[in-house]
This record gives sequence, structure tokens and C-alpha cells, in this order.
Amino acid sequence: MERIHSVAAVIKEGPRYLLAKRLHTSKLPDKWEFPGGKLRPGETVKETLRREIKEELDLEIEVGDIFFSSEAEQNGRFIHIDFCFAKRLSGEPRPVECADVRWVRPEEFSGYDIIDIDRSAVRALEAAGRF
Repeated sequence: MERIHSVAAVIKEGPRYLLAKRLHTSKLPDKWEFPGGKLRPGETVKETLRREIKEELDLEIEVGDIFFSSEAEQNGRFIHIDFCFAKRLSGEPRPVECADVRWVRPEEFSGYDIIDIDRSAVRALEAAGRF
């Protein structure tokens, strides 16, 4: 079974969190997620997130610590994902390598078709009193 290590940025501004919609041609198409991607060999979690957020959303970010990790089997692959808090340093989010981006309030999450593994991060945010 293929093993994948991914990272995702939990970027919050005011009461809203940044979500990205996956491309129609991607695995789990048209679903929403916290933006991020796969680690490359030799990259750290923070390096990966800075690179992925620049590539996908054209944002410069400061990456904080891992606040939550989750694992799942999806489509015959084992996925480990680390969710890190991040802060926007510059730029306006725009969908460069994703279908759409939105700033979403926690009470609006239920209206988005969020990937299951990212839903677990939403529950962790809520449990930690981060809403």
C-alpha cells in the first residue's frame, strides 16, 4: 500500500478559516480542504507548507507548530497528515492550483463538502476551543 505524508495549513483570520476546493481532475475531486500537499524527500513540514501554499494560493505564510495529526486509508493509499497553524504574511489567496478558495466561518463548515480527514481537524479545532 502506498504511504503518503501530507501537511495542511490551518490559516485563520478573525473568525474565518481558509479552505481550498480540490480540482475536478484530482483525487477526491471538488471537495474542500485545508490547503497543503505532500512532503518531498528532504523537506520539512514547514518547508512543504510554505512551498505548497505559495504554489496553490500565491500566499506567503509563516508556519507554526503541528496542532493535530490524522491517518486514514483512501483509495488504496495510507495517508498521514499533519495540520499546522499558519499565518498569512502577504498576498491575497487566489486559486492557482485549486478550483476555488474561501474564507469560512466555523458555523458555515457544514455547508462545505470537506474531505473526511480534514473534518477530523475541524472537530479537533472545535474541541480545543479554537472557534
